[in-house]
Amino acid sequence: MPTKRHSSEQIISKLGEVEVQGMKVTLTCKQVKNQQQTHFMWCREYGDLRMGQAKRLKQLKRKMTDSKKCWWS
Repeated sequence: MPTKRHSSEQIISKLGEVEVQGMKVTLTCKQVKNQQQTHFMWCREYGDLRMGQAKRLKQLKRKMTDSKKCWWS
């Protein structure tokens, strides 16, 4: 089964849906069509972020990978 790549904005919106519903993680993961492991991994990485912060995080990650490519060239 192919893996899906979600953008940071999509991840934050799905985590927000789970928080708003206030149900057990197992039930909300089924509704959002997500695995529990993925949910907890996303919570660890994106748990306290908002949309603006997630965009900034994405920019920083991209900048770091670009600088590593330049350094190794």
